[in-house]
Amino acid sequence: MRLTKRQLRRVIQESILNEMGFRDMRHSSSRTRYNQRSAELEEDMPMDSHKACVQKCFAAIPPMMKKMCGMGMSHMVTNDIYHLCEPICEQMGCDCDEVSAEVEEMCCR
Repeated sequence: MRLTKRQLRRVIQESILNEMGFRDMRHSSSRTRYNQRSAELEEDMPMDSHKACVQKCFAAIPPMMKKMCGMGMSHMVTNDIYHLCEPICEQMGCDCDEVSAEVEEMCCR
């Protein structure tokens, strides 16, 4: 069986995502860990609201998404980063577009 470059690229990306547990981040256990982390951050952050919002959102990003950004695949998780930041930004009164873009940039470093 022959694969085209596009098919091979897709197989590799899917295997990387499965290997990193990408699908598992939507399970309730991940939300519990997020809630614990966000509670810890609220205690330690006497910063202005934008910086605090960015820090909270960055802490909410799973390590595998940060790793994907570091591997040059940030375009695959841009939407996920936005949706992870959205409730935090809404709660803190920040602009989600700005915050998620800043968080994505932090992940790529």
